[in-house]
Amino acid sequence: MIRRAILPAASKGRQTNGHEVPAALTEVGGSSLIKRTLLALEHHGIHDVVVVIGYRGEEIRRHVSTDREITARIVWVENPEWHLPDGASLRRARPYLDEPTLVLGSELVFAPEMLGLVVDQDEFAAEATLLVDRKLSRVYDLSAAIKVQTAAGRIAKLGADLAEFDAVATGLTVIAPELLDALEPGDSATFLSLLQRAAAEGRATSMDVNGSQWQEITTPETRLHAEWLLRAYGDDLSGHAPVSARAATSD
Repeated sequence: MIRRAILPAASKGRQTNGHEVPAALTEVGGSSLIKRTLLALEHHGIHDVVVVIGYRGEEIRRHVSTDREITARIVWVENPEWHLPDGASLRRARPYLDEPTLVLGSELVFAPEMLGLVVDQDEFAAEATLLVDRKLSRVYDLSAAIKVQTAAGRIAKLGADLAEFDAVATGLTVIAPELLDALEPGDSATFLSLLQRAAAEGRATSMDVNGSQWQEITTPETRLHAEWLLRAYGDDLSGHAPVSARAATSD
């Protein structure tokens, strides 16, 4: 069972809102990304969250602590090296991990039901379990996605430039704490590089999100697409027909 999550929220935003804000405070559908993520975690019984902050971290802390809808038990971890790759944030979160833990991207809109795939699993045999999407035709910007090549139930390779792949990573990953043990102070490693190493050594597997919607927000265009998804599918972003299509069918 998954009882804890890590949310690396130390990075600087990319002006997807038309102005500069911390990535976690990017607003989509009238709500910040960090609030959406925390409420989804709480809804699925994950109340302990390690949030790593860096760039304008006090704004994030204040934003969360003054919102009465958010009741998660948060451990705030400072990462003064927020300008380094995300491995620096994960290294600082490592002391708080002693069991399989969910890692979520901080620039992500996703269907909360995706969490249901992992929270009640009795055990995770692999060091890393990635939630992946095999419906490649609906991925908004496939060129920017992290591609995944699977073989015999395991992840064989993953990366942005794979020529052959059958899925893409969604940004939700369950890890064993030991995955982070290779990180050292000042290390320029990325989370992706850790996952690539685990895959190469046969220590990574995948779970399909079964049609649930998601979108990583890295550009103004991907933010607009996330807004469209929320309008079309509703806040639950389930894989069902868009709201407008269902309404038209019922007339």
